[in-house]
Amino acid sequence: MSTKTIQQDLGYSEYRIDSDVIYFKPDSAKSEKTFAEEIQHSLNQAQKFISPKFFYDKTGSMLFEKICTLPEYYLTRIEIKILKELKRDLLEYIDKKFRLVELGSGSSTKTRLLLDVFDKIHDQIEYMPIDISEIKVNGAIITPDEVAREMQFHAADSQEAAMHKSSEVLIVQLLLLQKAREMGLDQDLPTESDIPSEETIISRLIEKEASAQEVTEEECHRYFDANKDQFFSQDLLELKHILLGADPEDKDKRAVAKEAAESLISRLVESFDEFEALVNEHSDCPSKETGGSLGQITKGQTTPEFENAIFELEEGLAKEPVESRYGFHVVYVDKKLPGKQLEYEHVKSDVAKMLMELGQRKAIAMYIHNLVDEAD
Repeated sequence: MSTKTIQQDLGYSEYRIDSDVIYFKPDSAKSEKTFAEEIQHSLNQAQKFISPKFFYDKTGSMLFEKICTLPEYYLTRIEIKILKELKRDLLEYIDKKFRLVELGSGSSTKTRLLLDVFDKIHDQIEYMPIDISEIKVNGAIITPDEVAREMQFHAADSQEAAMHKSSEVLIVQLLLLQKAREMGLDQDLPTESDIPSEETIISRLIEKEASAQEVTEEECHRYFDANKDQFFSQDLLELKHILLGADPEDKDKRAVAKEAAESLISRLVESFDEFEALVNEHSDCPSKETGGSLGQITKGQTTPEFENAIFELEEGLAKEPVESRYGFHVVYVDKKLPGKQLEYEHVKSDVAKMLMELGQRKAIAMYIHNLVDEAD
């Protein structure tokens, strides 16, 4: 039976921490009960018990670490013995892309044995211990699993930073939902909508409690006068080119393409009248059907490396080939029109919209700040 089938049979859900890190856990709806239900169930058994997970607060975790070292507690010793015996065998299963992710890392005593194995084949060890405690917000609980699921949506320089950001997002979302429900904004929700109900509830709250305020003509004019450098039309180029195509991974072909582009530039310096004929004969771009013309281009319309190069050019034939991911380009700039200062009348509606958006962001940030201050 495949791993996937086993996971499906057990009702497991897949949680992606990042593009290379996935873990599986039984669906919370199937596996989790409330604290009261679990305690009631466990104490009603013939052999009464309480789940160990309820002991693992800070003090409980410290006590467990001590228990693991007792002579009576043989499990840790057996696990360490197994890991020591498997150290050699593990090497053949670990490649350069391998990461070690430990959910509920504790003291990481046994993990150090695995890190010793990594050290033999890796110059740099990528180890991610994840130990998340549940978070309480006004009596409601955000579980470690919820934080781990949220982490996939927050790219960060470290797992710790992603975990912190995910926790913040979930806390704010829960506070907003609690406030909205307290105000009765979770009633009469649309039954047929692609928008999640929680998003609708929060939108209602924001609209009622932190909506954008109208801005005056005077405020708009004052902002424009203080920030005129933000209000320019875009630079515009009108150009044509000849593309000598070459795959970015094929160094030999790119060298040949560059040399060919340099040769074409030399010919065009002597006789530019040949440009259209050379386009038809050599260009690998569909623009050869229009004489190599790319029309009018503003920033953001082409690849970054090509854009950066062509906007530095002056009108006329470029003296050197322009390199891009597609190959080497022989470029001729027909016109270069620099951006111009825009008049207030042309942009006042954009200024008003921007100021309203800024105002709403500030209002929302202040509202959330107040909710956090009032929360338990």
